[in-house]
Amino acid sequence: MIPMLHYSMNKPYKQVLLLLNFYLPRLHRGIVDYARAHQWHLEVSTPYFLKESARNWKGDAVITDMKEYLPQFRKHGIRIAVPAETLMEYADCTVCPDDRRIGTIAAEYFLYKGFTQFALCTGTTRGKAFRERIERSGYPVITIQSSYPHSKATALRQRTAHLAALPRPCAVFCENDWDSARTVNQALDAGIRIPEELSVLGVGNDDLLCNSTSIPLSSVETRLYERGLRLAEALDRILDGAAPGTVQYLEPSSNVIERESTGFYAVEHPVLREMIQWLTARAAMPVQISELAEQFHLSVSAVYRIFMNHLGISPKKLLLNTRIDIARRLLLNTDDKISTIAEDAGFPTAASFFETFHKLHSCTPQAWRKGNR
Repeated sequence: MIPMLHYSMNKPYKQVLLLLNFYLPRLHRGIVDYARAHQWHLEVSTPYFLKESARNWKGDAVITDMKEYLPQFRKHGIRIAVPAETLMEYADCTVCPDDRRIGTIAAEYFLYKGFTQFALCTGTTRGKAFRERIERSGYPVITIQSSYPHSKATALRQRTAHLAALPRPCAVFCENDWDSARTVNQALDAGIRIPEELSVLGVGNDDLLCNSTSIPLSSVETRLYERGLRLAEALDRILDGAAPGTVQYLEPSSNVIERESTGFYAVEHPVLREMIQWLTARAAMPVQISELAEQFHLSVSAVYRIFMNHLGISPKKLLLNTRIDIARRLLLNTDDKISTIAEDAGFPTAASFFETFHKLHSCTPQAWRKGNR
């Protein structure tokens, strides 16, 4: 049993310590926004001050991933929220991503892009779900170790050698955006072309990290901001007397935010590959499929037949998917009006964008932006 909380109704606020070993801007912002809206006194510490924070904290609750200090917090009757289910032994609540769904989304994204050769840089639940989905489609998955029992320099050389030995083109799924960034940088150092030879996908959609590499990183969107809000909310309910022990799973948004690291379709048909490049490069323009056909000296029906036979979708569907990808990036990364985003993403009207987006996501663009930023 956890000792009774020493929070008093006479206090003007709840005292909560935020102590995480990693920094994810949107997750942190969700927690901070909730704290501000509910008049918490939120103290933010860092691993540098970890021992002192754990030893001397006298507040009501802590949000942390520091496993070794959880028993100490619990001993002092401090309520604990953690960002991962694996830490629930000593904690009161968690809100964690649905890792199986994340792995499945990644697998289906690469299958949709025509890949038949796959590699995996994670052995976690996400990776297992990715492997299962790919193998159900009849393709093997190569495992690349994410760590090695050697010196850092030796591990770096071995991982780079493993990347260089992969068949090409190959779709590579990484555990998170940090590992995705490392994979892209190592591949580039080895002279491997991204995304033409290796297409690399991460998880988390950390906008700062995804855009910090020379090749911007594609990533599965996991709704980090909403996860931060919900984690703080779950902790708040326990501080108000709710029973501890709650585990919530947050569904990913079923989106891959596509950037340059996966901007490649693994199709053998040389004309189709050129048509895809031509069409996606003009997605934000008012382009017509008849223009595509004229550019490649084909009939419109021949263009549709090539797309359906070799890619499994029509050129119109590819154009629509690309425009939705552009719109999602703008929703996440700008404060532009919906009408402006619709125009910049190539939709003929704001109404057509709204209708298409709602049909795909079962929510408005405004609601999707709020839940994913």
